[in-house]
Amino acid sequence: MVFMKQCRICKKAKPLTRFVKRSNCIDGRLNTCKSCMNITAKLHRGDNLSRYRKLEKARAAKPKAIEYQQQYKQTEAYRESAQKSGKKQRLKFAHKYKAVNKVYWAIRYKRISKQPCFCGDEMVEGHHNDYNRPLEVTWLCALHHWQWHQQNRQDANAR
Repeated sequence: MVFMKQCRICKKAKPLTRFVKRSNCIDGRLNTCKSCMNITAKLHRGDNLSRYRKLEKARAAKPKAIEYQQQYKQTEAYRESAQKSGKKQRLKFAHKYKAVNKVYWAIRYKRISKQPCFCGDEMVEGHHNDYNRPLEVTWLCALHHWQWHQQNRQDANAR
């Protein structure tokens, strides 16, 4: 026999297994189903995103978290995950990787040369406004390159 309970949010009768266990409730289950709890949590997180980001940043800075992350990076599982992620990224953005590679080889064979950033900084990064024209590169220092991407968040050059 399956015991049923009504969710206070969606008002649907569902089996007890669809409710979170809560020892201080009469029947040992919360009165909101798991799916409604997930929706509520996502909405709450969206409304308080800056607060959650601060909490996550503080949690990641704790010594235990840092130690765990360093230990994980030494494992085979991390290496496999990083390789898989890198391969997925290279396949997804193959056109970008090809453009970057063409610039690398053009610099190496002295077909093009790095130019200083408009601020005068000699330490520059190549920025592609259009990946279909791989050798048309704007040379920006790291700060101005970062600022360009902050101002153009929609990734105008994603084509």
